Amino acid sequence: MGLVADKLASLTLYRDSIRAMGVTVPGLVRRDGHVINLPILGWKDVNLGALIAADIDLPCHVENNANAAAFGHIYSDPRPHHGVVVYLKIGTGCGGAVIIDDKLLRGGNGLGTEFGHLRIAADGPLCSCGQRGCMETFVNLKALQRYATNRDVDEAATDPQLPAQVAAGLAVGDPDAERAVTTLAGHLTEGLVDISNLFDPDEVVLGGAMLPVLDAVVARVAGPLGRRMVPGMSLPLLTVSWIGAFECADWGGGLGAS
Repeated sequence: MGLVADKLASLTLYRDSIRAMGVTVPGLVRRDGHVINLPILGWKDVNLGALIAADIDLPCHVENNANAAAFGHIYSDPRPHHGVVVYLKIGTGCGGAVIIDDKLLRGGNGLGTEFGHLRIAADGPLCSCGQRGCMETFVNLKALQRYATNRDVDEAATDPQLPAQVAAGLAVGDPDAERAVTTLAGHLTEGLVDISNLFDPDEVVLGGAMLPVLDAVVARVAGPLGRRMVPGMSLPLLTVSWIGAFECADWGGGLGAS
């Protein structure tokens, strides 16, 4: 945690104005800042809030990064938001959040809306949760690279620039790029059908590291989603978050780790 203290100390221009900080992580986080499971870093049962509090003299709020990104989108949007908004943060994983009448739906222990672990297939790549068939394994950066190259890839070899490369390929009619986005959109539709039938959202927002291709994904999801929802239900507004790479930090009001 010395890194956090060092970073704060380096902010000489703003140091006296910082009253609190927020840290976001891509994992299960209890209301009290206790990280239950963070597969990307191999963390389990880590009281991150307490560790940070012991190192700095500032109030600190630890939050799941999809929850923080959802709030970043809602509270930076000049449009009024009422009803139900579902946010999907698609990158290394596929995190989810639900905001109902401007309030975050957390679940009984603050760990709810893990949409990436909806089971959309009978089999598939092994997920970080230990199961197979999870939406996250079909709708993330690694999956996009798998669809674009027609071969499996090691997690460490996943190219973070791939979404921008695929978007550039789409612009010139590259068939590999078209296949990658269409395949990913198809799997995302599977999950969104269940999410839409469960929550009847007014809006579904897509964000995260997949941002360069998300407009193309939305264009390929809207029609199939509308046809497959329970008849009589309204198709939610499908939008792409405009916040960008610092979507979590924007909400956190200080240092963000996404």
